[in-house]
Amino acid sequence: MFNTNSNLGKRNSSDEKRISFLIWGAIFLTFFCSYELFSKSVLEHKNYLAMAKDQYIIEKQLPSSRGLIYFSDKNSYGGYYPMATNEDKYQVLVVPKNIKDKTSTAQQLAKILNIDEKELFDAINNDKPYIPPIAKKQSKETVANILGLKLDGVMIMAEKDRLYPEDNLASQIVGFLDAENVGRYGVEGYYNNNLTGKSGEIVGEKDIFGRFISEENKINPQNGDNLYLTIDRNIQYMAMQYLNKNMSEMKADRGSIIIVEAKTGKIMAMASNPDYNPNSYFDTAKDHPDYFTNPIISNEYEPGSIMKPIVMSMAIDSGKVQPDTEDIFGGSVTVQGYTIQNAMFRTFGKETMTKVLENSDNVAMVWVSQKLDFSEMRKYFEKYGFGKITDIDLDGEAAGNLLAIDDWRDISRATMAFGQGVSVTPLQMVMAYQAIANEGKLMKPYIVDKIVKDNGDVVETQPKQIEEVVSRETANKVKDMLVSVVDNGYDLQGKVAGYKVAGKTGTAQIPKSDGGYEETDTIHSFAGFLPANDPKYVVLIILNRPKKFNFASSTIAPYFSKIASWLLNYAEIKPTENQ
Repeated sequence: MFNTNSNLGKRNSSDEKRISFLIWGAIFLTFFCSYELFSKSVLEHKNYLAMAKDQYIIEKQLPSSRGLIYFSDKNSYGGYYPMATNEDKYQVLVVPKNIKDKTSTAQQLAKILNIDEKELFDAINNDKPYIPPIAKKQSKETVANILGLKLDGVMIMAEKDRLYPEDNLASQIVGFLDAENVGRYGVEGYYNNNLTGKSGEIVGEKDIFGRFISEENKINPQNGDNLYLTIDRNIQYMAMQYLNKNMSEMKADRGSIIIVEAKTGKIMAMASNPDYNPNSYFDTAKDHPDYFTNPIISNEYEPGSIMKPIVMSMAIDSGKVQPDTEDIFGGSVTVQGYTIQNAMFRTFGKETMTKVLENSDNVAMVWVSQKLDFSEMRKYFEKYGFGKITDIDLDGEAAGNLLAIDDWRDISRATMAFGQGVSVTPLQMVMAYQAIANEGKLMKPYIVDKIVKDNGDVVETQPKQIEEVVSRETANKVKDMLVSVVDNGYDLQGKVAGYKVAGKTGTAQIPKSDGGYEETDTIHSFAGFLPANDPKYVVLIILNRPKKFNFASSTIAPYFSKIASWLLNYAEIKPTENQ
């Protein structure tokens, strides 16, 4: 009995341990389950709700449409003509893991898309769920042929392609849209944010097959702004025609032309050669990416004699000389050990200041500059806008180079008087003449006339005066002097029958990178405005390294006359004198 009771006691103790273990286990399990339930339902509720929503909620981006760019064109409906538009195109995508017969699929797609069959097969011969599009910017007809094949794993996605209907016309003004849909250069680059707009989004329910079945929330896309340029399509076209002909006949390496509205600063035309076709910019990028930059705003050069009327205006405005001021000038002058001569070693003797411009007398211009102290002359240069950007609404503008006042010497003042030792952009130079044409008032140049937003709001650009560079009286005196230059000076070929026009040629030496100037090659320019009595347009034409004649009076002046005559007729401005 004793032994039996002893064993029973042991069994009771073991049972109690088991029961205790089970109880504590149940308590732990209850606590664990409660914690997990609390954690899942409370602490991680948002995560699991999101996971659940992913099973039936679909979010889809709604792309915005890039804004359009227009020329001004009085001959087109509404007064505008599209310069950059959007065209419906398509991407071809494949999901390799869903393609059953990869060899056949590669053969058929390669034939329609005109791409390498082996490269395509290598790209799709795997089980990836995604690869980059095998083709972009495909036409509606092409993708219709692909869809007709009903190939497994092949999909079509719509996209917008940028189209430039006028090809090369104004390419360096408009710029282009790159492969990443980012605007580059010109207006496309400067106004990229305006043109891009903002994408929208749609949120809704999807079925088990991933198909959209109902809309829960929608944010409409905001399309990009439409830009209406100051560029007149007809003037731009004719400017390019005359420039290309001028370059070809004078055998020039490069050339540029810019036409500005005298009283407002609106850019009416801006063209350079060589240029490119923005529809196929990638072809140009291979060999000549420099063609993308706009030389009129980006290239700096020493302008030569077209700077003389600008310096003369400084001396007149400060009371140092008048158009009829006379003196006797030799064929050369020495400044700080440097000898300065006239072109062709000419000596003109007694001249008025008007005659100085007519004869384009370097020696006399040195005399004029010496009547201005360094700070006075530099201040006028600054007022004219040299040495700083004009802040035109285009990408890539350069500031030119104007010596800091501490670096001025007698020789630098002397050479600046005839356009050496100071570098400018063509835009700065034409705007200096704009100030003379506009009674001394320098305007800010601009190229976008108005912006029309997606909601219909219109933002118009208002002409803005930057500076009154010289007095009205001074500007009118210089204007008359420039008329005399065309009527009586070396620039006779710039005359226009029936009208008074103002202008000046320049034949500028080209600086070497290691100092000094090239011996034979030059840059020719003609800057002027018309009609002189009430200026409408300011024109600057530049030829780089023309080879047929040595001076701009022969290479450019005749073409200035032709474009000036066309402009006067286009603007329906009646002759002011007998033919």
